[in-house]
Amino acid sequence: MRATVSIEKDVLDELVKATGERTKSAAVKKIIDEYLRERKVQKIMSMIGKLAFDRTADDIRHGEGAMKTRKKIIQDEDLAKVGVALRRAAKRAREEAARTNTPIVYLENGRVIKKKIVKKR
Repeated sequence: MRATVSIEKDVLDELVKATGERTKSAAVKKIIDEYLRERKVQKIMSMIGKLAFDRTADDIRHGEGAMKTRKKIIQDEDLAKVGVALRRAAKRAREEAARTNTPIVYLENGRVIKKKIVKKR
């Protein structure tokens, strides 16, 4: 979709330079995508402490009935999408860590874990 937007030339030039994109359109799209993603993350983070889980992540992965998942119907439309969003974010974090050859840091059983992700060939 095309849209006409008035942006000062120096601001747009700085945006292109800061994003490392080759075109103005790509730079603007990248910033818009990042902004929208950040808003979604903030919305998810605002839900901390408002969700109740009856199982821990370890129980779900390794515990009894690990392959059986109990589906709960969540009435709130935003809350219903949190699990999918978190899995997608985790996948992207692993991909980015592998791509940039940096460790991924996460919390497991109350401990901070730093793990190197090996790129799959």
